[in-house]
Amino acid sequence: MKNRKREAGQETMSTGSPKPKRRFSIFTLLLDLIIIGLIAGGSYLLLKPMYIAWRQDQVMLELAKVVENEASIDDPEGIWVDPYANAIEGEAWESFGDNTEPDTSGSTQNTAAIPEKVKLEPLGKLQIDSIEMNLPLLRGAKIIPLRYGAGWYEASAPIGGTGRATILGHSMAVNQRFFSRLPDVKVGESVRIVEAGQVLTYEIYDIRYIPEERLGEFLIQPKVASEIMLVTCYNKPAWDQRLLVFAKLVDVNPI
Repeated sequence: MKNRKREAGQETMSTGSPKPKRRFSIFTLLLDLIIIGLIAGGSYLLLKPMYIAWRQDQVMLELAKVVENEASIDDPEGIWVDPYANAIEGEAWESFGDNTEPDTSGSTQNTAAIPEKVKLEPLGKLQIDSIEMNLPLLRGAKIIPLRYGAGWYEASAPIGGTGRATILGHSMAVNQRFFSRLPDVKVGESVRIVEAGQVLTYEIYDIRYIPEERLGEFLIQPKVASEIMLVTCYNKPAWDQRLLVFAKLVDVNPI
């Protein structure tokens, strides 16, 4: 009986006593805000590259339609894009001796006025089966074209003509887009350029890794029969090297 009374008394005391309320303070509020900010910031950093990649894909699909409509290389059709849209991190670090491209990154590298729209002119498609590459090949290896595919360096030889045609593309830090898988190619593999009316097939014969400051030695080489050189950044995260993939023209077939 005494035990039962004691238990009943304890139950009365436990149910009758008010629970202590959580003390609210400015410190607690600031801590909650910091946690929310960290979650929001992390989500933004994670989703932003995915969103930019999706928007780039929409433009690339439009470029593919232009190529499939047999746009002439001598009189290329193209599409207009916003020069501020879909910037790639680190793109302003690149310099290939042409400062006429508007720089939208805030860098003082280029001084050209930024137009409201920039025209992308597709020359064809660049394909490497071994790394599942199928990119628009665009006129100009400048900041804006390289956001949407590979870019032909206009100071080099014409594609399919005598000399070395240089083609540049980005290697991405966060995904496998553009030229990111170029280090996986091997000597002897094929590279195709699908133009309006014909397919140019090249065979890779040399692969080199060089310091970035030596790139100028290779960009233009007229004393070769007909070849292409694919160029991208290498050695993440410093990106202080350049990967060069050389391929010679071995076949031309009409479509």
